[in-house]
Amino acid sequence: MQPEKVVRYFDDVERLRHLLVFYAQRRLWCKKQQHRDGSQREVPYSTSHLSGDSYAVDVDLNIYSRPYQNEGDDLAIHHSSYLAGKAVLCAGMIIIDDGKLLHIDNESGHYKPSTSNLLNLLAALRLEHQIPLANVTTKDVVLPNLDGMSVLPLMYFPAARYLAQRGQMSEEDGGSKDSTPWWEDRAARCVAGNLRADS
Repeated sequence: MQPEKVVRYFDDVERLRHLLVFYAQRRLWCKKQQHRDGSQREVPYSTSHLSGDSYAVDVDLNIYSRPYQNEGDDLAIHHSSYLAGKAVLCAGMIIIDDGKLLHIDNESGHYKPSTSNLLNLLAALRLEHQIPLANVTTKDVVLPNLDGMSVLPLMYFPAARYLAQRGQMSEEDGGSKDSTPWWEDRAARCVAGNLRADS
């Protein structure tokens, strides 16, 4: 009988090691890197796998990422590791090359983000971080029916087009046409990010 797999949860210090920071002037996603002399500096982040690294976004729009740790490891690192199984806005796989975002999706078996979660994240990236999505792809594992787009399993879409065709956050997800945009309102993000990891 195989031992039960244990998912490793990060504490606050460990979580910060995986935080991606967006530098608007440089238009790059970076991670802090510790040097031998104890100093830290931000270096452009690149994912380690062609298929991307795992990521999770908390309700404060912080993105945490690191290589996905596969089955068979004593302490597995999954999407739920970053926030210790607590609520996220979205989770999935991300591809970044030398600080430039190339792909982001909602492929997380622990959190099972919906199409709305993915769209909320894309809207936040575009509107809060001012990231042009023209050269970014996405994949929606929920596979909604799209007008004018044939949908195949694991099909990649241009993120800007996908966001434009699918719309933004609905009122039932916590958004409102008359109030502050949801990504600027932490309470609305908490409603949108009420995803909990499946045990």
